[in-house]
Amino acid sequence: YLPLSRNFCVTAEYKLLDKPTPFFGWTIAVTNQAQDEARQNTYGGVIYAAETNESDPSKLEVAPGFLPRFLAGPYWIVDYDETEGYALVIGGSPQVKNRDTGKCRTNNRWITSSGGLWIFARDSERDDALIDKVKDIASALGLDTSVLNEVDHSNCQYDEA
Repeated sequence: YLPLSRNFCVTAEYKLLDKPTPFFGWTIAVTNQAQDEARQNTYGGVIYAAETNESDPSKLEVAPGFLPRFLAGPYWIVDYDETEGYALVIGGSPQVKNRDTGKCRTNNRWITSSGGLWIFARDSERDDALIDKVKDIASALGLDTSVLNEVDHSNCQYDEA
């Protein structure tokens, strides 16, 4: 979802809200941030998420808070390991096949730009072995990992939580 020029010092913080937001019932606040290559400009902001089905908490819908939930994009947690500190997330159903690899990716939606594939790591210091492991998991599930863009976390300064 980010232009390559902003794939630096990318973070996402998820916070369960005490009560759903008025009108649209969002239950999770997501603060996304990224910087430019010079680390001089920070971009991002808060979007919102909610479970789509209480019996399957791995499937969320995500959008800016001013949009109603029926316009939200799908956001599915495909694999997660708290101990190893990673999550593999996809922006909905992967239905677009890569002719070269036979693997599938999502389509971007024009309203919420929900298509995508992401590897989230709890540690901001890059762990190539962990990233390779999660890529292997994605590939084994038939997902096209060629859509992943590397994020540079060198020389980053993060706000204290």
